[in-house]
Order: sequence, then C-alpha cells, then structure tokens
Amino acid sequence: MKKLLVLIFMAVILAPMPWGIAINPGTGQCTGYWGGDEYFSYDLPQGWEAYYPEGGKIETPYGSCTWDTAMGEREKNCCQQLGLPYLDQELGSRHLTGYTWVILGMLCCGGLLALGIIVLLIFGVIRLVKAILRRSQKYQSES
Repeated sequence: MKKLLVLIFMAVILAPMPWGIAINPGTGQCTGYWGGDEYFSYDLPQGWEAYYPEGGKIETPYGSCTWDTAMGEREKNCCQQLGLPYLDQELGSRHLTGYTWVILGMLCCGGLLALGIIVLLIFGVIRLVKAILRRSQKYQSES
C-alpha cells in the first residue's frame, strides 16, 4: 500500500524525490539513497529505511547529521556523523513509474498511427500512379 501511495504521489506531482540516506537498522549500515523521479522509482530492499533532509539536516533514530548542499561526499559524511559504516553501493530496484508507462503508451500509439497514415499515403500514391498510367495508355491506344 505504501508503494502504491508513493507511485500515485510521483505520478501526480511529477517531481524528483530528494537525495537522502538509507539505513538498515538490522546491520547498522548506511548509504546514500534517491527515491527516483517522474520516470523511475527506486524501491529500497526490505529492512532499509530512507531519511531525507529538512533544513540542511537529516533526523534519524541514530541522531542527526548535516546535509551539505555540495554533491559528492555528503552521504558518506552524514553516515560518518551518525557513527554508522558507509556502504558504497546503490540500493533499490529500479521500476518505471505509472507516468512513464502512459508516455510510452502514447508514443507507441502515436507511432502506430503515423505508420498507418504513411502506409495509406503510399498505397494512395501507388493507386494514383496506376490510374495515371492506365489513362495515358488508353489515350495512346485511341490515338
């Protein structure tokens, strides 16, 4: 149910999720995490929990850490401030969001429609050329 609500939220808002961290309370590991955007969502593996910055800080059950605006080492720094070992790997399984399926469906339908129109135009031109050739042959045989 929670995943469905996240998908609906992402499809309606169409905005990227913020970067944050994910913590596995069972292993005590910590890593950077991004929930996705309007095209893809990344679901955390079971047992992991995501935390996002508010006002330049991330609050967790393990304490708080500063979330610098500079990209790069902020996830690692945050995990170190919390006293948790940093896991240097991407987490989450990538899924297309509902919005992406709508776009792909529209592109496929539009592509099929365009292909159909092109085929009809080609057959129309062929019939037109055949009719012109028949008339020219008819006029030549009458002359």
